[in-house]
Amino acid sequence: MSKLPKGYAKDAINPPLPIAGLIFTIPLTLAHSFFTICSVSLRRLFTNTDVPFGDDIFRSLLRNLIGVTPTTVKRYMMSSPLTNDKTLSTPHYHSYRTEMCQEISTPDFSGYWICHNLWTAMRPPTQAATPKQKKTLLWIHGGAYIVSNPLAHIAQQIRIAEMLAEHGVQLDVFSLRYGLGPEAQFPTQEQQALAAYRYLIDVEKIDARDIIVHGESAGGHLALLLLLALSRSEQRGVGKPGGALLMYPWVNLRNSGDSVERNRFKCMLTRKSLDEAVDAVVGGAEGRERWSDRLDFAAPREEGEASWREILPDRTWVNVGEHDLFADDVQAFARNAERDGAVVFAEVTKGQCHGWQLFEDGKTQSKYCALGSGEEVPKDFMVGSRNLAMGLLQVVKDD
Repeated sequence: MSKLPKGYAKDAINPPLPIAGLIFTIPLTLAHSFFTICSVSLRRLFTNTDVPFGDDIFRSLLRNLIGVTPTTVKRYMMSSPLTNDKTLSTPHYHSYRTEMCQEISTPDFSGYWICHNLWTAMRPPTQAATPKQKKTLLWIHGGAYIVSNPLAHIAQQIRIAEMLAEHGVQLDVFSLRYGLGPEAQFPTQEQQALAAYRYLIDVEKIDARDIIVHGESAGGHLALLLLLALSRSEQRGVGKPGGALLMYPWVNLRNSGDSVERNRFKCMLTRKSLDEAVDAVVGGAEGRERWSDRLDFAAPREEGEASWREILPDRTWVNVGEHDLFADDVQAFARNAERDGAVVFAEVTKGQCHGWQLFEDGKTQSKYCALGSGEEVPKDFMVGSRNLAMGLLQVVKDD
């Protein structure tokens, strides 16, 4: 692998086996499982909830474990040997797996072409030899700015590209690798995202209007930082992307929306773990003060600041689950953006919590990956990816 840009955690993609962390985590998981079942059952005896029992157990277990599992273990569980290597070895990608996940590394950023110029391989028989549109999705992963990596969601990325192909759209996906906290702190991530965006335009010669910026959770916040950077005078010549796709974005790093408290027993996140992640990536109280203008995108833009109409692209799609801690903040962001004159397609998915598209995909991902190349994918497979693909089609419609 080539030399990494400044600010990267050396072990973010292929971390070493955290033996000590696993020794600590495995018995803790077993203990928490028993505790979670008991505590959830007791809580449901005395409080009403619209969360099904199985979902309540699952979300509560994640919530309890996220706060106590060492970061080294979290990174290892999301590392490429456990995710992309297994995915790429499945039958579904047999015909073009060698062309997937091509690394790009420069002194300023790193990332992967998950799929690039694969129209011939992905094109359904009903589509012409030449696509109606060519779009590039700049994918910015989530993970609270402290975990995950650009190779964590290959199955979702490819499935979205397949569904866009069914509508005559060639979708190339470039997945950004950005520095994780606390090894890398603000503004490193913003600089890396901007460098990747400029690379797509300056080196790959992609028209800015054909780029869709995608951000998942913390990646949604970073996507907004990128768009904000592009609105500044020194970047005005670069050009805004054609659209944005925000997947349960972490728009308010102050974690102060009403739903943070209201959904504390309905989501898999906790305010404590989120606050700790913010401190890691901004540098504690001093960093919160220094970067105060970049923490809360749920608040209305202040006088003298660029409006959301100036910041956002022509079309922005955003989705959040009803039970997400971020639900109120995301809806406030969408309302403020629309009030500023931006075009925003905002969706709130009933009964779902943070990360719901990935959890839904997880139910059928192994069956999807077991399908042969070109084999028809049942409509009830990868429904989270279908939600994202439908959102993306709203963004690129009539271009």
